[in-house]
Amino acid sequence: MSKANAERMLRYFDHFSIIAMINECLQTPLESGTLWRCPLPSDLYDSFATGDLSQTYDRPDLTRDEETLVQLMSENFFKWYLEEDKDKLDNYHLVQADPITKFLDQATRQGKGEDVTKTTRKLLFKNDYKDEDVKKATSLWQKGTVMSDDFLGMLEATPGSQGLVTRMTKLDESRLEVLTNWKRNDALSINDIYQGMQKMRKGGPTQAAKAAAASVGIGGINNDFHTRSFIYIIYSQSGRILSLFNNEAEYRELLFVDGIAGKFKVLGYQKLQGFKDKQKIYSEGHYAVFWMVETGVEISDKAIKDNKKLLSDLKSEVKL
Repeated sequence: MSKANAERMLRYFDHFSIIAMINECLQTPLESGTLWRCPLPSDLYDSFATGDLSQTYDRPDLTRDEETLVQLMSENFFKWYLEEDKDKLDNYHLVQADPITKFLDQATRQGKGEDVTKTTRKLLFKNDYKDEDVKKATSLWQKGTVMSDDFLGMLEATPGSQGLVTRMTKLDESRLEVLTNWKRNDALSINDIYQGMQKMRKGGPTQAAKAAAASVGIGGINNDFHTRSFIYIIYSQSGRILSLFNNEAEYRELLFVDGIAGKFKVLGYQKLQGFKDKQKIYSEGHYAVFWMVETGVEISDKAIKDNKKLLSDLKSEVKL
């Protein structure tokens, strides 16, 4: 990291960190006379707050191509993350996106995203799925994380999206240990890197994840910007963009699907300021950003040919 970027990081966190005193949290009497206590981070979480903000950890056996990818991820992520005009954080940019993803993005910016969706659905599904089938299957997933056979069939028929994508997630200590262990984090499953919804939302047992969502490109996640969580920047090979076949979906929502996705390899990570360690005082920001690449995804010659034809047909029917 350059000296200029390091100084910019320090200015950013100095200006935007909002400190909440933990002592007030720990000893707040309730009306019943009992005490409510905030959960304190474990030693593992504490470790993410030590050292300076430029503290980085790269995989010791990175290839030349992987080193280049980490640099690409870091430069583009911090260009967005350290943006001093916070109103711009809802913006995003594509990095090394495939031609179909670029076309969908361009069309959506011009108000023609729905035209692309309808055309793609017609070209991909033909008569296999009716409009109501698409809406029902997608709704089941979005409201209840139910992966129906119809929804899986739609995802399988949709071309994979390549390029950098962004995900923010909370992690329990067991997953964090795996993510930071170079001997265990080179072939992770979807379930390894994403916290189980049942455990996070209801306090029940963690269920194996059937799919995991991310956002196409870097940025545009300002709604959750101030949560104390972790960020993934992933080079996608198989992610399916929902709005290619469902115009009611957020057009940047992408799913990595169990059975379609490959494995995920952690290339490195960089600490961010999630809280101030010495005083045990929480502040805004995230704990760390992880650089990952999806591996083991084979794109056949037929798939490449089909994708080129799909793009050609889209450009013929949706004029930009």
